Amino acid sequence: MHSKAKLPNLKNSEAIARYAQATPVADTSVAPSSGPTRNMPSIWVPRYQPALPSPIGGLMAVGSLVSAGSIRDAAGRDVSIPLARTDGVVFSSDGALLERAVAGGPTRDHLLITAAKPAGQDSVALVLRARSSLLSTAILYDYMLGRPGASALDWLGRDLSQIANVVQLATWHAEHFGMRVEVLDGERWLPVARVIAFGPVAWSDIGVVVPAVGGDSVRMRVSFTVDEFRIDRVAIAQRVRRVEPRNITAARAFDNHGVPRDDMVPMLARADDRDVETHPGDHFSIEFDVGGAPSDTRTFMLASQGYYTEWVRGKWMKTATDSLPFSPARTSMHDVLRTWQASKDTLEQHFFQRRVPIS
Repeated sequence: MHSKAKLPNLKNSEAIARYAQATPVADTSVAPSSGPTRNMPSIWVPRYQPALPSPIGGLMAVGSLVSAGSIRDAAGRDVSIPLARTDGVVFSSDGALLERAVAGGPTRDHLLITAAKPAGQDSVALVLRARSSLLSTAILYDYMLGRPGASALDWLGRDLSQIANVVQLATWHAEHFGMRVEVLDGERWLPVARVIAFGPVAWSDIGVVVPAVGGDSVRMRVSFTVDEFRIDRVAIAQRVRRVEPRNITAARAFDNHGVPRDDMVPMLARADDRDVETHPGDHFSIEFDVGGAPSDTRTFMLASQGYYTEWVRGKWMKTATDSLPFSPARTSMHDVLRTWQASKDTLEQHFFQRRVPIS
């Protein structure tokens, strides 16, 4: 798993940036497992600002940000004003749309975005500030791990080591999850990008380069499974270009107690077979020597690669309702959304209080 995150801005006189990685405490009564395992954390320093991560990799510089001319969702609501600025007024799918999906109707929502076509430009950037809901997290805990109970151990340890099962799972996930960005060219919607770089905790800002096709306006469609995302802002950058960042690797690492861990630094230096493994309750900090700069502030992007193995809770062994392991072929999105509708308020309240969806 690759990830990129924007770190707090530093004054250019500051020469050290620090990043902390923590692993939540969880029930560890069953299934030996590790928390996040990371290598290759590094800081990318854009040479031109402002900069955003791109879904196809790397960074882009954006300028001349404006609000979209109009934004409507699949329920027909005009959501232009709530999405015009970063203010905590957040878009989520209309409740009636979720009801319709649960009842067997379409399971997709979308935003139809219209923006003025900038003179002399062959592309614009769609700028999104969003985070995921806990829908995909709920699927992991309920359908993949909770319902199968003990069978989930075989699925994790055996089935997912077979390439055919991995391909089937990846195909199912790509079909149902993530944002799809398209642009209208005449009467055809052309695919532009699929965006999956959102988690449920922190807001993420990302830019998608979109061809400025059509007449005086650029018409875009962002589609996703009903209630999959929370979106705080949609903007259009009328100027955009790719930028080459300066890559800075970790200089120092420290454990839970602030003790230097020189052995961790080479493990984190590059993507290889040497990883730092954490367990519930662990955390570590990394420092980067970013150097000083003459003026203004700088933006740093943290790039990392790693994975985690989810803990299988002991109580799932006793409450399993399915004797078979998870299978995409047996999983209906209508049923998934029905389960999500019934549990989402409790899950979200629990998660934002404890940062762990379930205990």
